This record gives sequence, C-alpha cells and structure tokens, in this order.
Amino acid sequence: MDGILFEAARTGSVSALHQLLAENPLVLADCALISPHENPLHVAAKAGQLAFVKEIIKQRADLVTQANQDGFRPLDIASVLGHVEIVEEIIATCHPDHVCRLKGTQGRTCIHHAAINGRVEIIDKLLTSCGDSVRDLTSLGETALHLALKNHKLEVFTNLVKWLEKLGLEKELVNWGDRDGNTVLHLAIVELLLVGGNISNILELNTRNSRGFTAMDLLDIVIENSNEVRLKEILQRAGGLGVQTPDHTLINTQIHPEPAPVVFEDWINFFKFKIGRDQPSDARNALLVVAALIATVT
Repeated sequence: MDGILFEAARTGSVSALHQLLAENPLVLADCALISPHENPLHVAAKAGQLAFVKEIIKQRADLVTQANQDGFRPLDIASVLGHVEIVEEIIATCHPDHVCRLKGTQGRTCIHHAAINGRVEIIDKLLTSCGDSVRDLTSLGETALHLALKNHKLEVFTNLVKWLEKLGLEKELVNWGDRDGNTVLHLAIVELLLVGGNISNILELNTRNSRGFTAMDLLDIVIENSNEVRLKEILQRAGGLGVQTPDHTLINTQIHPEPAPVVFEDWINFFKFKIGRDQPSDARNALLVVAALIATVT
C-alpha cells in the first residue's frame, strides 16, 4: 500500500490518494509506521506536484514539520529545488514564523538552503512572510549571507543585503561573525561590499576573526597580482587596517585572556597545521576563508 501512495505522490495523482483514503482512512498514519524516513509530502515536494501537496496538507498538516532521513523538511526541499508555488502553499497553510524557522541538518533552515542554491525568488517569499528568518544561524553560526558568499551566489547576497536594509537589520547581521569570528568581509567579497550601496557605511572593516586576522590581513596573505593590489587599495581607502607591525610580527589579538599571548614571527610556520594546536575543523575553515578570497580576486 505504501508503494502505491508514494507513486501517487511522485506522479501527483490526487485521485489515487482519494481512493487510498477511501479504502483505508488511516493510510497516512500506516505509512508513517512503515516508512518513517520519508513521507508522501517529501516525495511530492521533490517532484514539484503542487496539487498533491495541497491535498496532502489538507489531510495531514503535521507532515510539514517532519524531517526525512537527511534532515530535510518539505519546505527545505522546495526551497532547494526552487519550487516557488509549493513554498507559497506551505507558508500560506502553516504558521510561517514556525515552519520557516525549523532547523534540520547542520542547523540549517529553509532560507539557508535557498541561499546555498541561489534561489532569489524563494528568499523573497520567505522573508515576505517571515522576516525574522534572516536571523537564523546554522550550527556553525553562519547567516544566509555567509552561505551565499561561500557558495558564490552573489545575486542572492545582493538581494539579502537589500532585505536587511528594508527590515532594519543591516547593522546586526552584516557584521555578524560565525563560530570562527568570520564576518562577510572576512569572506573576501571586498569590492562588492565597499564600492557601492549603503552597506559600506556600516561595515566594521577591522573586525578580527578568531585567529586575530582582519580582512586586510587575509588579503595580504594572497596578494600576487594587480587585481589583488587594487582590492587592497579599495579596502585601505575605506579605512581597513591590518594587525601587523612594521617588523612583520603579528600582534596578539585574542579577545579572551586565555590562552597566554603568543607572537608569531613567521607567517609560513604559523599557517602550517600543527597537531595539538590546531583542530582539523579549524584548518578546514581557515582554508575555506582563504579559498573564498582567492576565488573572488581571480
């Protein structure tokens, strides 16, 4: 029976659903017991079957809040795939402040999935219904702005900035640091942020990440050509500063009193991975920031 139900969800056959419900009014409840890792609403959302989505929500609205085995809820799936009408239907049927902010794998909500996949229209629908969802953070402390930059979705990033200005949240979120203290400026889209728009007036240019680096420091690491020099000049004109002294030693910038201050005289040795000092996740995140900068200036 569950196979017929899932096939009906995939093909969008509302008549087949009605027939199954007529034969067994508890077919949807039985399905949850037989196949707990995915429900028909997940399947219909994947397949873009709007009519089936509408009907299944009428029968069992609670299916909207259920996550599949990968941690995706129906609204997450529709956001990833860009099914705008299904997103609208789920938001209209359920309480938007609740359903839009449900967290799944890695603490991501539907706006995070939309940002990662470049779904500008989906983001517009989500923020029109639930503006506070732009405040949602992943388990790594990332905003949708961070994820848009990390995944090179500049159109999404620009759209999010406009929404922040409209919602009055630009000061709160543009300078928000993730778990490692990296703001969007540390993610290196320097030119986009500084050349135009009102957002340049509120940027905290010299915010340091968890390793004590400002955006200028990260730019200094990879400067090799004229384009990178130009980006540095833009940042300098805007007031960007590094934390290096003239003798090329790095001033300790730890916010917390412990561990004890350490001065690194050799940049190369500092960036080498050291067991006992560095965690693999820290090394990965540092490389991600540098890689984002290299990709941008390239």
